Amino acid sequence: ALDRDGRPHVVWYDVGEEEIYYTQWLGEGWSQPENISQSPATATGATITSQGPSVAVDSQGRVYAAWMDSVSQQYLDSIVLAVRDGGQWQRRFLMSQPDVARDMDLGAGVNVQVAVGEQGAVHVLWHDVGDQSTRHIYESNNLAGTGWSLPTRISLNTGDATRPAAYVDAAGVLHFVWSEFLQTRQVFYQRQDRFDWLKVVDEQDRPQAGALIYADGKPLGHTDARGILLPTALQPGAELTALAQVSEYAGVRGSHASPDAPNRDWAYRIHLTNWRYGADGQRVGDIFSGGQGETRLTVRADSPLALFNLVVSLEWEAEPVYTEVFSRALALASDYLFDASNGQMAIGHAAIYAGGEKWQDADIQVLAYNHNRPNADINGLRDPLAPPIRVGRSWSGLVGGAEEEGAWDRPDGYRTLIHEFGHYALGLWDSYFRIDRDEAGNQTGLTPAHCTGPEIQTNELDSVNATLMDYQYNATEFAMRNSPAWNEEACTQTEQFARHGESDWETIRRFFADAQNPPRWRWQTPAETGVLAGPGSPPLAGVPTIAITPPAAPGVVTPLVVEGPGDAIRQAFVVTYGQGERGRVTIDQGQTDSQGRINLLGVQDGDMARALSWDAVYSGEAVLTAGVTNTLVLTRTFGPGKREANAPRRLRLLPR
Repeated sequence: ALDRDGRPHVVWYDVGEEEIYYTQWLGEGWSQPENISQSPATATGATITSQGPSVAVDSQGRVYAAWMDSVSQQYLDSIVLAVRDGGQWQRRFLMSQPDVARDMDLGAGVNVQVAVGEQGAVHVLWHDVGDQSTRHIYESNNLAGTGWSLPTRISLNTGDATRPAAYVDAAGVLHFVWSEFLQTRQVFYQRQDRFDWLKVVDEQDRPQAGALIYADGKPLGHTDARGILLPTALQPGAELTALAQVSEYAGVRGSHASPDAPNRDWAYRIHLTNWRYGADGQRVGDIFSGGQGETRLTVRADSPLALFNLVVSLEWEAEPVYTEVFSRALALASDYLFDASNGQMAIGHAAIYAGGEKWQDADIQVLAYNHNRPNADINGLRDPLAPPIRVGRSWSGLVGGAEEEGAWDRPDGYRTLIHEFGHYALGLWDSYFRIDRDEAGNQTGLTPAHCTGPEIQTNELDSVNATLMDYQYNATEFAMRNSPAWNEEACTQTEQFARHGESDWETIRRFFADAQNPPRWRWQTPAETGVLAGPGSPPLAGVPTIAITPPAAPGVVTPLVVEGPGDAIRQAFVVTYGQGERGRVTIDQGQTDSQGRINLLGVQDGDMARALSWDAVYSGEAVLTAGVTNTLVLTRTFGPGKREANAPRRLRLLPR
């Protein structure tokens, strides 16, 4: 290589010593050759072979030499760069391949190329073996200004690339050629204009293909097979977040496809992220600084994110206003779960169906019944025979509460969804009681209990209270043993502790542990992080994505007034019958209020409403006109103490 004064600089490989030497022309002769590799013996006595060198000189007179080191009889190949500045050499490894089963050059020999551009831009190129035992051209550069970029494959995927040569023009474009043997030996040319890519890697610097990158919460796109994404119009100061999926659980229920996986079902996915949260609950992430070089986003095992895929089925042909309310409720529930899990769990995708569609596959079944208490089986996410989460049309914290106060997108509503989700998906038992049992194990009663204490129902510490499996209305955390908020005396008296012998977080960590060794992810609990006030929501726009499939002929809310003697109109049972897309539809609407009023859901013109008084003495029926107030009159069915043969009887069956 020639410097700015036209003097040559030379490096070579000494076959006998297996070292790299350097010399320069001083005007009247050559300088004394220097051993610039100075390869030491290994701890096992093996020798290190240095070979395939090249040299370049920048405009400031700095000399760059690069070569490959190999350990004899082992495939421990490394790329080494040495820089001579002010007469002193400094060495660094650009790439080390600690894989005894893989040979970098596959016996082809390596020539490492170093190319220097203006303003000190340096590129080092070599060939290496990819995942399919095919050689490609790799490159590392110093354009970021904060160190060297990770080795990245830059050659076209044409075959078996070896022996690169490179040049950097005045515009900073890298031009390079390489040799391949495709029936005959051929030479290929390529140019690389941009190096300002975003690269997602794990803690071992392994590229993460298919990782999704966001800028200020907006998706930029997925990384390619090399783990890189070339952004467009990305401004300095943007917060960059990355999700690299490492696991997917298919689940036990059908109809769980999603737009990004239309041909397969999935219940949840585990991702590694590049963010974490400080003690103040504020996110610590990566900020884009701009420039011409690589921006590296490192996803970590201690920063996992589980995203769940939920199917919701409404029993009736719901009107759009209701499905929109429930959609908002799911988004708010996702944020609440994100807060409770210290930023490690959220709803990733949800699909809402009406008219009982996908009922058998639903994770959440929404009944029209207005007196339904929310409930769920433990660990139903993994048990195909377990009932899902079942809720009524609304929930205000009280059975039969006012519907306008119990909309699902209000805090009492969406927080209760996550309380039931704690049973269904996270495997948690309640922490507000303990079942009393006799010596034979038979249930004899319930004893009130609290975790982390009864004060969480009344204090003003909602942002740090645990546990929401006790009182979700004033708590935003799961309980963790040995955390600052843990109350050993109180929490060990709950049904959660009776069943599992552990706190909420210990159960979550056990159910969602990685089966691989070493584990690919590690959940961070309040025992490690402390109790965090927050975080509020994930830095991911469009998460969750919620798809609503409306019914072909949605019903409308239809007020019904039940008239009759005395208390007969209070708490009367009302059922509607109609003809839907899938045949005859029977909907248990629930019970009237103290004035005999009830809103009927999913009603069409001509449907029939039937009512039965709470004491089964009075009954009546009416043909309905949808969307307007209807009246149903109760008449005596039989006298007190006497049940006639044709008297109506009521049996409530919950659909599966």
